[in-house]
Amino acid sequence: MDTKFLEELGLTPKEIDVYMSLLSLDSATIFEIKNKAKVSRMSIYEILQKLLDKGLISFTIKDGKKQYQAASPERLREYLKEKEATLETVIPTLMAKYKESKDKTTVEVFVGKEGMKTVTNDILKVGKPIFVLDGGGKIFDFLEYYMPQFLKKRTSSGISAKVVYTESFRKKKFSVPSQK
Repeated sequence: MDTKFLEELGLTPKEIDVYMSLLSLDSATIFEIKNKAKVSRMSIYEILQKLLDKGLISFTIKDGKKQYQAASPERLREYLKEKEATLETVIPTLMAKYKESKDKTTVEVFVGKEGMKTVTNDILKVGKPIFVLDGGGKIFDFLEYYMPQFLKKRTSSGISAKVVYTESFRKKKFSVPSQK
């Protein structure tokens, strides 16, 4: 049986082995669980405690020995709901921290033609005025066919641009395609 879903719920591989063993054993001692799940004697106590804490197993005492049983698999649904409820209480705090971090200045590096296209598409999405420090108009050589389209879209979207450029760029002739 594929037990990946149990890992996605947050169980470790050893916890899964013990839980699955207990499902098939009905009721078992530590020794029986250790042998069935093939876990070490050192780790079985810790694993059982974690499963107890999660409410996925329980125990009874018979003849002075603990007998462990798996909780109904329905308990997994309850466990997931508990984790979700915990997450819901933490989300507002996390969102506040996320917004705080978004207010900070960030730097992103985009490489190549596709990177430059990403930057220009972001400019169009945000729709705010842009400020550019130009390196001699090389982007028009680099994205020869794309830049005229971008300039047309930027202009038609009403996005203003302030550009600091070199004297050699001023002498270059380029035009924005006419709007139809």
